[in-house]
Parts: sequence; C-alpha cells; structure tokens
Amino acid sequence: MSDGLTISEVSMISDQTRLTAISHNLTNVNTTGFKQQVITTESFNEVMNVAQSRQLDNTKNQQIMVQLPVIDTKVDASSGAMKFTDDPLNIALNEDYFMVVKTARGEAYTRQGDLHMDGRGRLTTSTGLPIMGLSGEVRLTSDKPVINQQGKIYIDDEYITDLKIVQFPKGTEIIPIGNALYQTTSEVAIKVNEENMMRQGYIEASNVNMTAEMIRMIEVTRHFESTQQVIKGYDDMLDNAINVIGDL
Repeated sequence: MSDGLTISEVSMISDQTRLTAISHNLTNVNTTGFKQQVITTESFNEVMNVAQSRQLDNTKNQQIMVQLPVIDTKVDASSGAMKFTDDPLNIALNEDYFMVVKTARGEAYTRQGDLHMDGRGRLTTSTGLPIMGLSGEVRLTSDKPVINQQGKIYIDDEYITDLKIVQFPKGTEIIPIGNALYQTTSEVAIKVNEENMMRQGYIEASNVNMTAEMIRMIEVTRHFESTQQVIKGYDDMLDNAINVIGDL
C-alpha cells in the first residue's frame, strides 16, 4: 500500500478512536464521579526514534517501513465540581481518593458518591454494588449516618466502621470498566485516619466539559472528512496512472 494511503488510514483510525472517546464522555456528562477519557499519541520524536531504529535494522534488506504512532486511551482523573445535596448518604471525595466497591470480578474503585442503603442495610452504589469498609461490606441501621472527613461512619454517636479509601501512586494506569468504576494493575495504598478525604452531603460531578467536548467532536469530524478527500484524491490519481500505463 502507498505510504500516503497508509498514513491516511492511520489518521482515520485515530479520528475514529477519538470520536468514540468523545461520545463516551458526552454520554456520561451527568454521571456522578465519572472521569473523562482522553486519547494520547506518541510524540513526533518518539515515532522518529523508533522509525530510525527500524530503518537501521532493515538496511540490509533495503526495506522502507512507515512507523505508525501508538494511539492510547487514558483516564483523566482530575476532580469534578462538588455539588451540595444535604443528603447524608452522599459523599464527595477530595483530590485523588477512591472508594472500594465489591463486584463480581473482585474489588473495583469509584468516586461515585450518590450512595444508597439497600433492603439488607448495606451501603451501596447507585447500581447496587456494596461499598467496602475496612472490615468488609458496610452495613447500616439508619439511612442518616454521620460520615466524617476521615471516612469514619457513626450512627447516633456510635462508631460503625471506616470506609475503605485508597489512593493510586502517581503515574498509575487507571482502567475504566463501566458505570464509573475503575481498576488498576498497580498496588494501591489504603488510607486510614487522613484528614479531609471527603465531604458528606456533597457529590462530585463528572469532570467532562460539554462545550469543549462538542468543539473537539466538530474538529475531529471535519478532520476525518478531510482525510477521506485525501484518499479519494489518491484513488483518482492511481486510477489515472493505471489508465495511462494501459494506453501505452
């Protein structure tokens, strides 16, 4: 395949990946505690360094290879705005703390603080997943607990348990698994008795900026359409070249 067509193909694949991420972000703009996805690609220098090493490896075979940039999807873990609700079962986590929830695939992490109390007295997420404390699932006898900034839960001044709060090391890859839940392949640090980890009566809004995402969607769509025109021009040029050779 022509290098020009290869580059155009990679560009369109990148645009499709970006549009998928943008669509996912816009769908979850009102999802509590949702973290937007961003698309990253290798820098020009990184691509050129790999291309040069491959060129040296293939000198003997006189092969010329197009080095394609790596496209990756990452989670932007920056905090969203805090919204006051005055609901005792709502909490907003500060900085980069996460609650631990129990799922069918093991423990996962979330900042979705619009919590509920189910019929069995368990503290759960809005989708019914149990919230974990230091000693297991959190169970309540009242839907009006007091949760202080250290994550300690009290009912009528009686201590119940601590929420299991974790923090990821810097540079940790956060993997989204749906419903504002995340996992990671790295070790996490369990935080106990730290000040100012959360605020009761608040929820954290999504960190998606709708206006910025809409602008990005328009930009990517137009870039995709422009690349289509480039491919069409290449196709017409190749068609003309084939016809000329046939005439000869």
